[in-house]
Amino acid sequence: MYSFEDYTLIIYEVSEELYSAIPERRFVGYLREIPEASLHSYGGTQLDALRNLKTQFEALKRELKEANKKLPAPQGRDSEEYSGRLLLRLTAQLHRRIKEFAEEEGISINSYIVNRLIETTTIDAVARSLVEILKATSTRRTTERTGDSSCETAIKPRHLHH
Repeated sequence: MYSFEDYTLIIYEVSEELYSAIPERRFVGYLREIPEASLHSYGGTQLDALRNLKTQFEALKRELKEANKKLPAPQGRDSEEYSGRLLLRLTAQLHRRIKEFAEEEGISINSYIVNRLIETTTIDAVARSLVEILKATSTRRTTERTGDSSCETAIKPRHLHH
């Protein structure tokens, strides 16, 4: 059976008119391949919507298993075959930078690129990024309200190399 991470995650902010009365419904999340009426979740933050959706997904998965039914296949699973090979066209400057970063880590260029893609495309990575964004936003708001920058935390911008 498929896992949550196999599906295409969609999270978006609803219009202000809809969430102003119910702040915990500011964001809605769903999985593209599963009809929204079957599985969608709200949250006051993007991370809340993600967590709620993952909880609902696991419950739906258990229900379907007990009923001897299957989840819909994730997008592209049934119709396309992937070899695992991908040709990238890069500028010479970017190619050189990636090579330098890979050498610093003692790995191949291919391994370096794959590692960076994994870090930025898994559900956990998306959740960590959302948490960082929410923390940064919260810190900025606190600083703006109090005028005190001593409570700021250093947030490093995401670059190709960390």
